[in-house]
Amino acid sequence: MKIIDKYILNGFLVTFLITLTVITFIMSLGGLFKITTVLAKGGTFSAVAPIFGYAVIQTLVYSIPISSLIASLLIFGRFSADGEITAMRTSGIGIFEIIKLPVITAFILMIICWYIANQITPAGRYILRSTIADLRNISLVNLFEEGRFVEGFGNLTIFINSKNGNRIEKIHIIDKSNPGFIRDIKASYGVITTNGNDLIIELYNGRIDPFDDDKPGAAYFSKFPLVLKDALKKREYRKQQKDFFLSELIYAIYNPASVVTKEASNENLQIAKTSFLVELNKRIVLSLSCLIFVVLGIPLGIRSHRKESSIGIAISLIILTIFYLFIILSESLNNKPHLHPDLIMWVPVLIALFISSTLLRKQR
Repeated sequence: MKIIDKYILNGFLVTFLITLTVITFIMSLGGLFKITTVLAKGGTFSAVAPIFGYAVIQTLVYSIPISSLIASLLIFGRFSADGEITAMRTSGIGIFEIIKLPVITAFILMIICWYIANQITPAGRYILRSTIADLRNISLVNLFEEGRFVEGFGNLTIFINSKNGNRIEKIHIIDKSNPGFIRDIKASYGVITTNGNDLIIELYNGRIDPFDDDKPGAAYFSKFPLVLKDALKKREYRKQQKDFFLSELIYAIYNPASVVTKEASNENLQIAKTSFLVELNKRIVLSLSCLIFVVLGIPLGIRSHRKESSIGIAISLIILTIFYLFIILSESLNNKPHLHPDLIMWVPVLIALFISSTLLRKQR
């Protein structure tokens, strides 16, 4: 390897790795909140440690492309501002020779992202959701969390101030069972018991407002049993399309009837197929973005002629915002097959390729 090649590659890799570390850490904070939820429901550290590992790895699908774009803009912007690009070209080194190793590195990163998106991310997501579903049966009192509203009890959202054994204190329940009105239930304390798969909360010294749709006023009680039907029934987490491995996703595209839970009408099958296509194309685009961002970031960095990292980061934010907005738009339209949302997310890819090829030709 030539000295100049080592110099360019080292500069790119150092900037890339520093950026990757920072962005991955920031994006992994969401995984910490998920782990907190699992621990609050009775999980152990040994059970959630692999979940956190998966959560960190999953963020790489996003943090690797973002870091590659920022690294390309920053390092080649600095090379250009210092006159190093001009010096290389004056010495007879062509632009494609200059960018060769960063592009090869980006291609390797693309393969890594593809593997993460299709193997590690689906497995990690499924393990996390399955673990949360299984933890519902660990302990009665662990179904409730102190100091926060907890959903997952049908149409009820339950808040408790504190708990001690099967006794819970200062309860606030929002009942949305009746679509016509929302019922607000408050009690001084309650005692949790069971009857088969049913969870029974004996509420004491409280009020219900309104008591019924025919009686809009508040009603007071000294004791009120609240029965949560099948709250303790074991629930199995059903795989969603984001949990599918690549082979499962391709099978679902060609056989949507095998995974559709609704009535298998032609419309439902087409919507299901479109959503699977959107998921597949999303994984392809996210993986390909490693290469696209480097090829686009290099000429933009050269043309910026700036050492300042703020300029490179600002350009990166604009590109990333446009790129990911198209992905979000595609996912929001997956129930409209006639709009071909699976193809919409390719628009920024094609635009980026056109811009990068045009700029690189001008650099020759």
